[in-house]
Amino acid sequence: MSAIRPARALALLGFVLLAATAPFLFFAVARLAFHVPIEPNEGWNALHTVRLVGGGPLYLPFQSLPLAPVNYPPLSFLVMKALSPLSPDLLVLGRVVAALAFLGVGGLIAATVAVLAPGRRWPALLGALVWVSVGGHAAYRYLGMYEPQMLGHVFSMGALYLFARWRERLWPGHIAVLALLCCMGLLVKHLLLATPLALALVLLRLDRRLFLHLAAWGVAWMGALG
Repeated sequence: MSAIRPARALALLGFVLLAATAPFLFFAVARLAFHVPIEPNEGWNALHTVRLVGGGPLYLPFQSLPLAPVNYPPLSFLVMKALSPLSPDLLVLGRVVAALAFLGVGGLIAATVAVLAPGRRWPALLGALVWVSVGGHAAYRYLGMYEPQMLGHVFSMGALYLFARWRERLWPGHIAVLALLCCMGLLVKHLLLATPLALALVLLRLDRRLFLHLAAWGVAWMGALG
């Protein structure tokens, strides 16, 4: 019996992953227009965005009922406010943004793998398929759910992709862009620390001068944007 070629084996694995995930993806697309909360967070996010779009403040003082504090940074709400003219239904709009962000993360994963494995198509495609498959099964509630998580991952993965692309010729201007993307991810969701910490550790190991640039730009961007 002849051995299976690596490309054919990867193609088969990709097909299996896609076939196993397809029902979850179809369901996620079908429920985008449902006016039933996928998770309780959706209602709160929509409520805060409606108030912001209507000209009210995003963060309210704790002075009167109902107490409905916003426990997320402001960037995702500002993005939704900017996109609100596209649709009067902010719940559905938020779900569409989250779904597109999920696909965008998959595309950035594929692009990053392509940079690290040039001239080979299957590793990049497989990386995207693994993301879609893992997201479709282990975190299926996030598929098309109005929640800032996926939008924040777009900025973080953008930083990781650019680092992979620039890694052989990094200079301080590149570091400023990486720091900006990391800060934007954190200003969407404050728990997205993996990429900033990974970049900081790598730069600390490779070039302490660039590490100090990253730290300084991070403080500067947070001060300017936050």
